[in-house]
Amino acid sequence: MSDYETFARIVNEIPTLIEANITASDPYFQAWKIKAKRFLLTKYGEDSLEYSSFLETDFSLCVFTGNTPHSEFVGACQNGLETTRVVFKTYLDEMAEEEENQTKVAATPLLDYKSVFIVHGHDGELKQSVARILEKQDIDPIILSEQTNQGRTIIEKIEANSNVCCAICLLTADDFGRSKSVESDAPRARQNVVLETGYFWGKLGRERIIILVDNGVELPSDLSGVVYTNTTDWQFALLSELADKGYEIDFKKMVKL
Repeated sequence: MSDYETFARIVNEIPTLIEANITASDPYFQAWKIKAKRFLLTKYGEDSLEYSSFLETDFSLCVFTGNTPHSEFVGACQNGLETTRVVFKTYLDEMAEEEENQTKVAATPLLDYKSVFIVHGHDGELKQSVARILEKQDIDPIILSEQTNQGRTIIEKIEANSNVCCAICLLTADDFGRSKSVESDAPRARQNVVLETGYFWGKLGRERIIILVDNGVELPSDLSGVVYTNTTDWQFALLSELADKGYEIDFKKMVKL
């Protein structure tokens, strides 16, 4: 049972104690108080604010005489329980958020700093050149066409191979297109390249994609704010970008290319 579930049981007992009109000397209250103290001590520690605050909470009258009505003892216990319920609810909400964050971290695949996904079009020479420069740095280039199908669709293959820390997107002049408002066609990257670039932008964040673009290639307007490197002079800039993103880069290996 998780801390949240254990503490939720303790918190959920409070309304029942209040409705029973018990006092601080009642055995049921004492049993509940022991459970609460034990949990707070284990969860937060003896010197914690949570534990000390609970110990300082009054569940009985501070001053009373032999003629003090029983109802006042009941009221004092109920007031202490009401205050405790509000405070404990805050702790419970914090635990729920903590467990949710832990679940998200556990469910998030570890990104691979030894691999880079290469999004490419029809420029096979550039694709291979990028792959070779990565291999020289002991970085595994992931090229979709080289991955086994295993009965998967293309998007399923992309998803299965996308747990990388960076994607290099090659926007080369493979197609032509134009807006209705202009008369001449302009070179464009293939639609699958644009789509896959958007996929990795969404998954990794735009700071973890590197775009190599041919001279004159028309970029989608959403990519206009992304830093990119021209394909005519890209080797050093590409390695610098990878180093900035956390990859171990040895620039001396460039002379061996």
